Amino acid sequence: MYLSTTQIVLYALIATQMASWAWFSWKGGKLSNNKFYLFSGGMMLGQVATCFETYTFKAWGTLSIQVFFFAFTLFGAIMRYREAKRTR
Repeated sequence: MYLSTTQIVLYALIATQMASWAWFSWKGGKLSNNKFYLFSGGMMLGQVATCFETYTFKAWGTLSIQVFFFAFTLFGAIMRYREAKRTR
């Protein structure tokens, strides 16, 4: 089986999402602000890659859920940033 460069990059980004989630879970869901931003970035990279892949395969239901997860993760990162900025 031959994978194109695009597929390799997408799967690497999806692996980043999975590693981010595993790291977050391993830490018991408690991360410092900077580590939470890193976690959110890793999650969003994987979500963008998954969106691209599901768009390519026209998997519209999965695409809509990934867009929701991306928005939810971005919202969480923004709220965490705003809270950290407020408590300084």
